[in-house]
Amino acid sequence: YGLAAGAAWEADAWGRIRSKKAAAKAESEALEADYEFARQSLAAAVARAYFTTIEAAQQEANAQETLNLYQEYSQLTDVQKQHGFASDFDVAQIKSRTASAEDALYTAQQARAQTIRAIEVVTSHYPAGKFDVRRSFPRQPRSVPAGLPAQILERRPDLIASERRFAAAFHRVNEARTARLPRFVLSATSGLGTAELDGVGALNALVWSLAAGVTQPIFFGGELKAAQDLRTAEQKAAAASYVGHALRAFGEVEDALANDYYLRQREGALGTAVSSSGESVNLAGKQLEQGQIDMFTILRLAGENLAAKVQWTQIRAARLRERVNLYLA
Repeated sequence: YGLAAGAAWEADAWGRIRSKKAAAKAESEALEADYEFARQSLAAAVARAYFTTIEAAQQEANAQETLNLYQEYSQLTDVQKQHGFASDFDVAQIKSRTASAEDALYTAQQARAQTIRAIEVVTSHYPAGKFDVRRSFPRQPRSVPAGLPAQILERRPDLIASERRFAAAFHRVNEARTARLPRFVLSATSGLGTAELDGVGALNALVWSLAAGVTQPIFFGGELKAAQDLRTAEQKAAAASYVGHALRAFGEVEDALANDYYLRQREGALGTAVSSSGESVNLAGKQLEQGQIDMFTILRLAGENLAAKVQWTQIRAARLRERVNLYLA
C-alpha cells in the first residue's frame, strides 16, 4: 500500500502559457458576445413580428372598409336593376368585386393570426393566437440625426466577437511558436507506504524528491512547425473574417439609413395618393347618385383607393421594421 503526491511548475520563459491563457480568455469573451448578439437579434425579431402583426390588422381594416363600400353599392345596384337602371352585367361586376374584397379580408385576418402565433412561439408561449397586439401603428420614428460617430459600431456584439476571435488566433500563433522552444520545469514528488497488511496507515517509509530540468523538442516529424503554420493561417482567416464583419456592418447601417430616407419619402407620396383617391371615391358617389357616371367608374376608383391604402400601410410598417434593423446594425 502506498500514497504519493507530486507537483510540477514550469517557468513561462517564452510566454507560451500566458498566450494559451489569453487565447482561452479571448475565445470565452467571443462566446459571451455571441450570446449577447443572439439576445439582441431575438429582440429585433420580436419587434419586427409585432409591427407585422399591426400591419396585418391595418390591412384587415382596409379590406373591411372597401368591403363595406362594395356591399353598399351592391345593394344600390340591386335597387337600380329592379327599376331598370342596371343590367345583370352590372350586378355581376359588383358581386365579383365584393367577393374579392371578402377574400382580401380573410387573407388579412389569416396573416394577423399567423404573426401573433409567431410572436407567441418566439416568446416561449403556446401558439394559441390569443396574444393581445394593438391594431394601430405607433408614432413613426423621426429621421436619424446627422453626425453620429462611426465608433458606435464598436458596440456591436458580433463585431466584438469577431475581434476577440482574431485576438485569440494571434495568441494561438504565439503559443504554437513558443512550443518549439525549450521548457524549464521544476518538479517535486513525495509519498509514504508499507508492505505490512496489518500496518496500513503506519509511517514505515517516506520518499520525496525534488528535480529541475530543461526539455527541448528535437524531432516530431515537422508536427510543431505544421501546427505553427496552421495557427498562422487561422490568424489570417480570423483577420479576413473581422474585416468582412466590419464591412457588412457598415453596409447594414448605410442600407438602413438609405431605406429610412426613401421609405419616408414614399410614405408622404402614398399618403397623398390615399387621401386624393378617397376624395375621388366620395365625389364619384355623389355623381353616381345624380346619374352623371356609371358604376364601373366607382369600382375602378374604389380599387385604386384600396391599392393605395395597401401600399401606404406596407410602407408605414416597413419604416418601423427598418428602424429596428438600424438599431440592431
